[in-house]
Amino acid sequence: MKPRILDLNRNENLDAFYKKLKGFVLLIVLAFFSLNSAYAQNAKIDSLRAKIDLFQEQPNIKWKDTNYIKTLDHLATELFYYNSDSTHILAKEVLSFSTQLNYVKGKMSALNNLGAYYASKGKNKIANSYFEQIMKLAKKSNNNEYLITAYFSLGNGYYFNKKYDLALQEYLDAIKIAKKNKKNEWLAKLYTTVSDIYYEVELYNESVLFSKKAIVLFKELNNEITLAHNYINLAISCTKAKKLDNALSAVNKGISILEKYDDWRLLAYGYNVKGEVYLKRKKYKNALYWLNKSSSIHQNKIDRKSQLSSLYNNLAETHLAIGNHSLSENFALKGLSIAQKINEISSILSNSKTLYEVYKRTKAHDKALSHFELFKKTKDTLTQIQNIESILMQKTRLNYKKQQEQLAKENEKVLSEHKKNIYASLLLAFILIGTTIFANRKERLHKELNKQVYEKKKKLRESEAQLLEISQSKNKLFSIVGHDLKEPIGAIQSIFLLLKVGQISKKKYLDLIPKLSNDVDRMSFTLNNLLIWGKTQKNGFIANPSIVSLNEIIDQNIYLITERAKLKAIKITHTVPNKTMAWTDKEQINIVFRNLLSNALKFTPFKGEIAIRVSSLEKFWKISVSDTGIGMDLETQKNIFSGYLNIATYGTRNEKGTGIGLLICKEMINYNKGKIWVESGINKGTIFCFTIPKAVQQTEENRLSNKEIILT
Repeated sequence: MKPRILDLNRNENLDAFYKKLKGFVLLIVLAFFSLNSAYAQNAKIDSLRAKIDLFQEQPNIKWKDTNYIKTLDHLATELFYYNSDSTHILAKEVLSFSTQLNYVKGKMSALNNLGAYYASKGKNKIANSYFEQIMKLAKKSNNNEYLITAYFSLGNGYYFNKKYDLALQEYLDAIKIAKKNKKNEWLAKLYTTVSDIYYEVELYNESVLFSKKAIVLFKELNNEITLAHNYINLAISCTKAKKLDNALSAVNKGISILEKYDDWRLLAYGYNVKGEVYLKRKKYKNALYWLNKSSSIHQNKIDRKSQLSSLYNNLAETHLAIGNHSLSENFALKGLSIAQKINEISSILSNSKTLYEVYKRTKAHDKALSHFELFKKTKDTLTQIQNIESILMQKTRLNYKKQQEQLAKENEKVLSEHKKNIYASLLLAFILIGTTIFANRKERLHKELNKQVYEKKKKLRESEAQLLEISQSKNKLFSIVGHDLKEPIGAIQSIFLLLKVGQISKKKYLDLIPKLSNDVDRMSFTLNNLLIWGKTQKNGFIANPSIVSLNEIIDQNIYLITERAKLKAIKITHTVPNKTMAWTDKEQINIVFRNLLSNALKFTPFKGEIAIRVSSLEKFWKISVSDTGIGMDLETQKNIFSGYLNIATYGTRNEKGTGIGLLICKEMINYNKGKIWVESGINKGTIFCFTIPKAVQQTEENRLSNKEIILT
């Protein structure tokens, strides 16, 4: 059916009557189509089972007949969304029979069903192993359809785990094959997915570009439902890119298609998007009309919580704009509750921001402050994730472009060399037939050229490694500034702003002084790490070792944290042999102790214990810094020195940590010819251990100097 013309001033009673009548009729139609669709699907599955029964009545024919394998595989695929366990069992049978018959297509289809099964269970490593097997078989058999399927499935695995840079690389590889082989259905699907990735990392112009590419292909393929979905996705990306006229045009096209098919799930989605476009254009009556239509579908026909949190926030923002504070509060609270249940970070951010605005206008200062803090905390987390994803996405895009350009140059060079070789061979064939001297000379020349090519490739690889190292160092530096300094500065700025505009009392401000002090201390510590990092990155890591006393260094660093330890009544002990002399850079080892002790203090609870121990190895001292803190799981231990940025962690008093200091520790220990590692368990405390070279050989006769400090 065609979209109706808006009449926002019609009689309310008549409008309510028509709305109820339409809802009743549409509910009956929806039920009919749902039953009909389910009946058709069941009939299809029953037909496949009947075919299999006929095959099984014939003795010893199962795995010898490819038609039987195809039917079994078809049934496994159809059952996936109804009973995935049955799909798993049938796919294993298909794989076994196809292997015995060496039926390659059967093997690839079975592997794809098995990979999809394990991906649906969240077992991505197992799923990826099946998809990689498909890739090998597809390349060997030159089957482009399954090769694209393998890349697409691998990309989906990374996509659902929010590893967008890895997903994009797989999708771009699939696009390259699909373009070459004119697989337009695959191209349309891949363009849609790439558009979604760019939207997730806020590269909205790129998202718009790939949505438009998908729309062109879906028009050619005459797939109207998917075309409508892409129009609505295009509208969302245009809205974020502030191209509101384009957004309205796109969403209208999508809705006009969906209303013909009565696709309620997508219609509710489209109406919500259209309402959001009008909200951004400040046409609030129009916005409420379309948002209420979306809400009506949710109430009567579908249950999509991920859509509801966004819809409720749009309703809350619209009512806030026209001064309906109570309605705005009600919708925003509903949206926030749903978003928190499904852990939808972007919706938590938008709904908490709306609630802050509502409470600020109604002068509910405590509630405003509470939701402002939730908004800031969520925004900092989301910003960090999106910054990392955006950087990785840009890196992947540049790498892909660089690879394509390099490949083109290499192909051109190879063709040029081939032409030269052909011309040279023809010339030599006419002039020097039967002459072995020149043949030997040509062979020597060829070997020399190969040697030169090898040397050039080696230099290129070395240059690439250097550039990569420089890029990674730059990214680490920006991440330190953006993550460790932005949040505490923002928190201090926000508190001063609230004090300035009178939204926080003087008593409440004084209560926040300890928090401000902690933020300033953390900024000071971070700035110190940052200055050290910047200095080392500018000049490169250079260790200037000398004979240093570990006793003195440990005493100095314990003294520095004494006041902070008293606040948590933490007991600090150290056991160090007398005159323990090491051959190391004193300043750098000082930094290592400072970071490790700061971490131990951060994650150790009230009345906990920190212990420093030094033991003798053959040529090294082994130093351990242990605590009775909250500990860490195996995954965190595995990644803590990996060099990747970590998501923020919090100490026993919400002291924030990102692992940047540990990266500095690792670098400095490495350049002092030592090693560093961690031993830990959840609620079992943590032990950081590292080694540094001895200055002189120590003997077992050295007495131990035991010192204990109890801080209360």
